[in-house]
Amino acid sequence: MSYDKQKLLRFQEAILEDADEKIARMNQNISNYEQRELNNAKQKQLEEIFIYMQNRIRHVKSEFNYKLSKKSLDFKKKILSFRNELIKQVMQQSEKEILDFVNSDKYKDYLLNKIKQVFDELNFNDTEIKVRREDLKLKKDLLMFKNISSVLVDDQNKLGGFVLIDKQSNIVIDKTISSILNNQRQHFLKTSGLIIEND
Repeated sequence: MSYDKQKLLRFQEAILEDADEKIARMNQNISNYEQRELNNAKQKQLEEIFIYMQNRIRHVKSEFNYKLSKKSLDFKKKILSFRNELIKQVMQQSEKEILDFVNSDKYKDYLLNKIKQVFDELNFNDTEIKVRREDLKLKKDLLMFKNISSVLVDDQNKLGGFVLIDKQSNIVIDKTISSILNNQRQHFLKTSGLIIEND
């Protein structure tokens, strides 16, 4: 009987030991599973945070680019407005000084010298000259050039100077002061440093 008890005790111990091992393994598996799930949850959270941050960065960047473009456009408008106002003031002042000059005694010599320069450079024989209405008083002086056959009024010409038209070749030479002034305006636009460029 004692032999059976001993056998039974060993059997019981073996069963308990086996149960303890199984419980320990189960606890280890549960712990591993919990750790995996925790790691997966952390990883998922990190990915969600990363996606959120990327979206925020894109949003902030887009907003910044929009504001920068708007500021740049506003700045360009201000430069353009400043440039146009500056040109307007320069042109108004220039026109005033030009009108003072063309209404002075010096203008006659200027006009005759400019006409002579053109004829020295170009071989025109039968030429019409167009001048402003106020310059018709110089008609006699203009017809003293053997190359000029007729003097006409140019109602578009308000600032002085002249237009020569060679009848044979139909070549037109525009030496009006308004044309010279416009060329200066274009030159100023190119060299002022107040150029508006596209980004």
